[in-house]
Amino acid sequence: MKADFIDEDEKILVSVESSAFKNLQEITRTIKRYLDLNKAIRLYPIMSKSDIKGLGLAKSDELVADLARVGIKFSKFDQENFLKWVPQDKLGNVKYQELYDQIFSMNNQNTMTVQSGKPGQGQDHEADKAEASNISQKKYGMVASRDAARKPPPPSQSAKQNDAQDEVPEETLLQQTRNVNLLKKRLDEKNDEIRKLQNQLNSWREKYLKLEIELKDKQNKQRQVSLPVSANEIDPKLPNQTTAFKMIKELEDQVAEAHRQMNFEVERRDSEILSLTEKIDTMVSENRLINSENETMRAQLEKIFTQRLTPNQILEEKEKQRELLLSSLMAKLEKSRVREDKLSEKILVLEKENIELKFVKEGIETRIESLNRTKRDLESSKRP
Repeated sequence: MKADFIDEDEKILVSVESSAFKNLQEITRTIKRYLDLNKAIRLYPIMSKSDIKGLGLAKSDELVADLARVGIKFSKFDQENFLKWVPQDKLGNVKYQELYDQIFSMNNQNTMTVQSGKPGQGQDHEADKAEASNISQKKYGMVASRDAARKPPPPSQSAKQNDAQDEVPEETLLQQTRNVNLLKKRLDEKNDEIRKLQNQLNSWREKYLKLEIELKDKQNKQRQVSLPVSANEIDPKLPNQTTAFKMIKELEDQVAEAHRQMNFEVERRDSEILSLTEKIDTMVSENRLINSENETMRAQLEKIFTQRLTPNQILEEKEKQRELLLSSLMAKLEKSRVREDKLSEKILVLEKENIELKFVKEGIETRIESLNRTKRDLESSKRP
């Protein structure tokens, strides 16, 4: 029997009335119907599993994960609304006891008993609740016994009567101490976070100061460079501005010449590699052709030695030999044409190399001319 509130594809609980749940009552009603179908699920122990120190509070993400393990899961939109509508404390922890009571409230029980016709289900839920509370008492009973051992001896009967009005229940004291310890723990965590942020802020300040010092040093260096140099500070051994420009120009020419020679060498090597690859391809094709000719000649010899040929077969063999000879001659002609094409390509490459050599020669001549010019300038500068 398929339930109309369960999506069989995604295995989630869905609303029967609309595309999404409208309120918490509709969600609790659907959970109750799911639990009636799966009677082996005991909800209260599952919800109290993620309890925070037995305070009746559970973390929202852990509670959702525990419910999803038993099949009580929703779509992303419905899950966000469920966490908004569910009763929570100020810290966002779920009050699962109130949620449990809403699921198994009298209204829900009445509607479900009318549909199922099985009364007395509330007793089973109360039993689950009592069992889970016993487990939590066993878990946190050591704290109560330790607090009881630290208590002073009981006062007299008259003092009890006088302080009856001011006496506070032990459970409330234990809960208050747990709340205080929990708040202290969270306060320590917040202090640790503040300490980490303060350390990070201090490191950022140190980096800022270092960067500011570096920026000031760079600005000072730029100012020193921009200041005009006095005539006394100029070294007479240093070249003047024109000679410096000439030296820079010569260096640029040398670099350009080196680049040109490097490009020429790269192109020459690339052309050699291409020619070698073409030679290899031609040799492979020739080898294949020779192998095929050998195979045909071997087949012909086997035919000649195995059987006697008639005049018609002899004519056919002659025709085949003519065709083979013609095909071999055509292949040789094609090879000669390919070689001629390669020679023409090599001629083009040589012409290109000649052009490059002309450029190299012109560069060397310009370099020699620039060197002669610098020589003349230096000789003229030496003269008084």
